[in-house]
Amino acid sequence: NVQVRKAKKQAATAIINFDSQCFGACRRKLLEPILHDPDNLCYIAVDAHEIAGYCAATVYAEMAGLGPLMHRRNRGDIAVALLQTILGRLRNRDVFTCAPVEEVALLELLFKAGLQEKFRVTRMFLGNAVAKGCTFMPESLERG
Repeated sequence: NVQVRKAKKQAATAIINFDSQCFGACRRKLLEPILHDPDNLCYIAVDAHEIAGYCAATVYAEMAGLGPLMHRRNRGDIAVALLQTILGRLRNRDVFTCAPVEEVALLELLFKAGLQEKFRVTRMFLGNAVAKGCTFMPESLERG
């Protein structure tokens, strides 16, 4: 049974470790400023006492950047629960994000929440693709 809850400051290390396992590299320098800023939001999904996914949002005065989001690929229910929770907290703000086009359930949820597609980008890799076995929404186009 998955539970979504606000991530406490002490959960930062567990979130970074989960992200590293999914992403295939440590993104501590990217994640710590997001996770430790009290104005930002971060929610974790816990299943069997372990982190099964997380979603963060960088919050500005009247807008927010949604992401990163990471969860195990076979658990779309986790992504939906995380996004519903965090989007509910971002009401009355302009929200922007990047989402993979193959994740139809995520896109449907984002469209239902009122987000609109503005443009598409192509993600390219040299060597192995990142986030094997996980679904990944980047923090931003510039920083992943």
